[in-house]
Amino acid sequence: MIVVLAELDFAPADAQQAAAALTQLAQDTRREPGCLEYAIALDLDEPGRLRLSELWSDRAALDAHFKTAHMADFRARVAPLRRLRTSARVVEATKISDLFAPAPNGGD
Repeated sequence: MIVVLAELDFAPADAQQAAAALTQLAQDTRREPGCLEYAIALDLDEPGRLRLSELWSDRAALDAHFKTAHMADFRARVAPLRRLRTSARVVEATKISDLFAPAPNGGD
């Protein structure tokens, strides 16, 4: 399983346009084979910062994502915007469990 954690920093004046483009990308991406989760959020403390968290079945699914038409459309939509910084990290996870799963024997 592949986890992607990314931050995209845009000039605050461009943040709404970037968020709209990213919202469309998320809707299209969630339909891709191997995409298990694709979430976006506006950072409340950093104007212009958009955060992404993605969960993919494997690296091949993530690699295929970057070749899709909707990814190319996203790149074209944000190209004229002032992007200040991009940070993206990939984590290869071997096990994912529910943080708030009931404890064995009914304990909290």
